[in-house]
Amino acid sequence: MKLSVGLTTLICIFLIPLHVCAHKIMAYWEVEETVHLSFYFPDRSPVKGASVVVKGVGGEVVAEGVTDKEGRFTFRAKGAPLYTAICEGGVGHRTEVTIPLGARKGGEKEGRMPLRELFSGLGYIIGLAGILMWAFSRRKTTRR
Repeated sequence: MKLSVGLTTLICIFLIPLHVCAHKIMAYWEVEETVHLSFYFPDRSPVKGASVVVKGVGGEVVAEGVTDKEGRFTFRAKGAPLYTAICEGGVGHRTEVTIPLGARKGGEKEGRMPLRELFSGLGYIIGLAGILMWAFSRRKTTRR
């Protein structure tokens, strides 16, 4: 009985981070004459056919549409200094990115791992090592 409860707990611990990461959408944007947005999942696959709504400072809808097969969406800036783009890929996949026109580029670039994700991964690995060490130490003490 204790083994099945422990095994179930470990399976849940492994699956929770996968579920949370699976719903993340990352965004990258560039401002030229038009604003180019790219939306992709953590595994770098594009968010295809997702609905995108771009709002101005007052919350008015400036542009809306869907991403192409490469996860891109483009719109013309209409004079507002700041835009908010909301991408919804369905089934909980959603992101909101703020685009200041004063900056030329922004977002999470491909090939770059944010420090938060790096330290989260390291903490996860250290936590798993701790659980394994605890389990092995309990096994040794019960055999004596």
